[in-house]
Amino acid sequence: MKMNAAWHTKHVMPMGSTIEQRATWHLAHTKQCGCREMPPTVKAFLASLGRKAGSQGKNTIGAAMNRSAAHGRHGTQEAS
Repeated sequence: MKMNAAWHTKHVMPMGSTIEQRATWHLAHTKQCGCREMPPTVKAFLASLGRKAGSQGKNTIGAAMNRSAAHGRHGTQEAS
């Protein structure tokens, strides 16, 4: 898929983003642009929450992060 430059301009990932922020950004990116694959670290994080990269439905990243917080994983940071 061709790069959606307008989306990228409006959705810049903050420096020092948490893994949760990165996952949220990459899920939106997959839907809106898809100029590149989701990084393996983000895919692994989503898988650890029971979510497939690019999947849709009731199992949202917010719900997944709530489950993550319940298991003590919320707030884990990862270098970009």
